[in-house]
Amino acid sequence: TYYCYATHNDGKTEGFYVWKSQDLQHWSEPKMAFRAADYWGDGKFWAPEVVYHNGHFVMHYSAKSRDLQSLRIGVAVADSPEGPFTDVHGKPMFDLGYATIDGSVLRCEQGNFLYYARDCCENIIDGVKISQLYCVRRNEDLTETEGEHILVSTPTEEFEKKSLADPFKLPHLWNEGPCVIERDGIFVMNYSANWYASNHYAICVS
Repeated sequence: TYYCYATHNDGKTEGFYVWKSQDLQHWSEPKMAFRAADYWGDGKFWAPEVVYHNGHFVMHYSAKSRDLQSLRIGVAVADSPEGPFTDVHGKPMFDLGYATIDGSVLRCEQGNFLYYARDCCENIIDGVKISQLYCVRRNEDLTETEGEHILVSTPTEEFEKKSLADPFKLPHLWNEGPCVIERDGIFVMNYSANWYASNHYAICVS
């Protein structure tokens, strides 16, 4: 069985729905898998990712914190991919003092890792609002961070800088939506670049 989870940004949905399919063509009606608003989230429920790990289904997700009024990453667990998921901490998984989104897990022989984006809304460098990608180690059950948060990607290539021409009060650059896999000892990261509402929005690889 295949399960699909999606971002919700309509200002009404209070969490994440799940759809399921046997053939990736015909899908069930949506079912609420995680009512994130019951915890710390106050809208902007983005980028849910679910993995099966140690007998549980673990969801990392993004939301606007009700207390902080800023974007953060949370983690929730369930015994079924259909939920109901329960937030582990009842608050953002970590707070670095600035907006973070788009958490994605890598599990490999070197350990467990979380990749995420430091969101451009609270990250201004030399007059440019910029989203950058970071990595931090995870504990064994994927619910806690361990050690240093390390910068792994920032917009430097010409194809990542097309948003500079878009009509913002301040120029913007984006690296966001990271997803890392390992194949034959090589780590491959897919991520998005440029403004999501423009024709320059693109999936990139490094």
